[in-house]
Amino acid sequence: MVMSPVADRFTPSTMHRVNDADLQRETASASISGTSPRTPTDQRIASLIELLSTSSLLRSAIPYVRQLALLETLRRCETWEVAKQICIENMAGSPYVPDEQKNRLVELVLLEQWDMVRQALQCRSTPDVVMPPKWRMYQSMVVELFTRSRKVRALPDARRCQLGQAIHSTMSIEGLKELAMVSLETSTTLTAQDRQQIANDLWDDRYDLLLLPDRFDCDEKPRQRAEAQHVGQQGVDADDDDECPICLGTNVVDRRLQCGHRMCHSCVDQWVARNQGSQFTCPMCRAPCHRSHVQAI
Repeated sequence: MVMSPVADRFTPSTMHRVNDADLQRETASASISGTSPRTPTDQRIASLIELLSTSSLLRSAIPYVRQLALLETLRRCETWEVAKQICIENMAGSPYVPDEQKNRLVELVLLEQWDMVRQALQCRSTPDVVMPPKWRMYQSMVVELFTRSRKVRALPDARRCQLGQAIHSTMSIEGLKELAMVSLETSTTLTAQDRQQIANDLWDDRYDLLLLPDRFDCDEKPRQRAEAQHVGQQGVDADDDDECPICLGTNVVDRRLQCGHRMCHSCVDQWVARNQGSQFTCPMCRAPCHRSHVQAI
């Protein structure tokens, strides 16, 4: 498989040039190009995604990185049969859900008994939630994959910080996929076979497979505060962990922005420095922030 060409702005020498003006231009562009060419046309796929996104059972039982990867995989399924098969594979093979529960869930999905699926998954109503843009949800998945990857953790700290900044500076799904491809080309912790398998999964939009040991080898540990799990899919980022999402867990979070997002002081300093002033935008939600309002936690 031929890799995508390396984009200029992802190279170490150009990454620091991206500023808020650039991000505003990208935001306008993302409203047009931020959606994937694969958008579900079957309402059953959208219904399945909604059920999985609002399930209290899955939120407490399945690690956050797996939830995000499965949801992004389903969003890019072209047919209902493919989406249903992927969902069943993930449920049947899950070590996080008791056998009696997952067997029942698989049966209900096969029969398309959605009211019973909703009840079994303990879905909750979220009528007032405004979903973030598609590229933003995709970005959250990429951050979680890279943060939880044992192979990414083996990289030097400076490289992890560089990757994290590049991810948070990219505001389209295709740009994020290209960045992932670029990181494969330059990785020193992946074998040639690893790179080929990951590239295939990225092109096929099979993000659930990227967690496997011969791909990114993700640490699927439970979130630290279960009651805060999975809010990212409901419109707010689930930064309930102590690892900084900007530098991909290189440092622990010790600062809180006005918007509520948390990160380490080093990432705050670097993000502020890019703007050459005290005003900046949150790298996670683009809300306006001021250096004087950053709180130590």
